[in-house]
Amino acid sequence: MPSIQAIADSLSTTFTDERYPLGSTYVQTEDEVKRSGSGVSAATDFALLQGERTWVFVQAKTAVTAGQLCRRDAIATQYVVDPDDQSEPLITTLVGIADHAIDANSFGWIIAKGTCVALVSAGVAAADLLASDGDNTVGGID
Repeated sequence: MPSIQAIADSLSTTFTDERYPLGSTYVQTEDEVKRSGSGVSAATDFALLQGERTWVFVQAKTAVTAGQLCRRDAIATQYVVDPDDQSEPLITTLVGIADHAIDANSFGWIIAKGTCVALVSAGVAAADLLASDGDNTVGGID
């Protein structure tokens, strides 16, 4: 995976072409994380969004909604993703959380490592261990 040091567009920009090589990573500094907040909910100040975030460039096979957990569509296409539709799949199939919507067959960045905002079941509380809940809510976490 190539590591991109600078990007010309916002991390929320999506593309109809492979603008960066699939699997490219970009590390967002802690200051950038604090300034940019969350694309899942701009109306909320998330004080826990801190530290660096690593983003990975992917292609969405089907449409992805902001906050959804994404998994590899197939092992042979590691960076072509779908919203997770399984309950607790193998961790090696999971790629990251979408911070913004990506249309089907389009390209964009998702968060692979670091703090982020995700779609979760109503009963999730602070300090809970999280698991995939894709079989109940596609792309969801419980």
